[in-house]
Amino acid sequence: MISAVFNSSPWISPKPRAMKYIYLTARSEPERALIEAELLSFAGVRPDEKGVGISEVKTDISNAAYVKVGAEILAEAPDLDGLEAEVASKGIEAEGFAIRVERLTENLKLRSTEIAARLADAIRGRPNLSDPKVKLLAVLTDDRAYLGRIFSEYTKGWLRLSKKPYTTSSSLPHRLARLMINLSGVRPPAKLVDPCCGAGTILLEGADMGYEVTGYDINYKMCQASRKNLSYFGLKGEVIQADARFIEGEFDLLVTDLPYGRNMAADERLYDELISNFVNLSPVAVIVTARDISELFIKHGYRSVDVLPSPKSWFTRYIHVARL
Repeated sequence: MISAVFNSSPWISPKPRAMKYIYLTARSEPERALIEAELLSFAGVRPDEKGVGISEVKTDISNAAYVKVGAEILAEAPDLDGLEAEVASKGIEAEGFAIRVERLTENLKLRSTEIAARLADAIRGRPNLSDPKVKLLAVLTDDRAYLGRIFSEYTKGWLRLSKKPYTTSSSLPHRLARLMINLSGVRPPAKLVDPCCGAGTILLEGADMGYEVTGYDINYKMCQASRKNLSYFGLKGEVIQADARFIEGEFDLLVTDLPYGRNMAADERLYDELISNFVNLSPVAVIVTARDISELFIKHGYRSVDVLPSPKSWFTRYIHVARL
């Protein structure tokens, strides 16, 4: 019998441990599926019920809608006492640091300032709370404690853009528009088209995030509103008056809010005509409607369609993420 113990061979180096990163998301039970999908699109993991996701993927989440912060994990332990000891034993150094504490447990009675002070005492270096050079993140859950170095935080750009001067009663919420763009997995600087742009909510979000945006609308007044909104924020984008059923072009990503009314049969015919053209415009489409129309995407050649419900006070929107 021949046996071999490869990990004991002196010429074989041990595999280096992969870095781990912690991400924190907003928490909202009605929007939980959307939040999970966004972190999955960024870091390949879903957050737990506390909004914590651990990944081996480091990615910029500054454009996120619901992923709040990402940090490189420096130390972890079962609890605060263990984390404090681990930080000290590793000799973690940071000069001019500040610690942001996220206490996601009811089991720990200490205040956030007390937690930060204990961890600060274990770090080699001086803190600087007014102008930190290094931002650290302490996360404490029921059964785990982490200390990480923050590398990315979301900018909440949708808050500024939601104050656009021209809007309509049916305009998408800006945060939802940003989320839809992120669910595509297509990152800037890609070419984004909104073939039913209305007052330009999706165009504004896309341009602010760094995409090259183009919008179409059959209504001249809506085209003007989109142009004025882009100009108001100093953002660039092209807006063209045209019927979305007949536009042409090549784009990396299509994101839109399809029009809907009270006549379901009329809507169905319109959606069928629109999607039959959308498939020619982009390999990835993220489209929100008032009902699930995934069968139309499959009918016109999309290979996969994920459908995510987005509850509103009096009805539910359905976000379709379709890929060729």
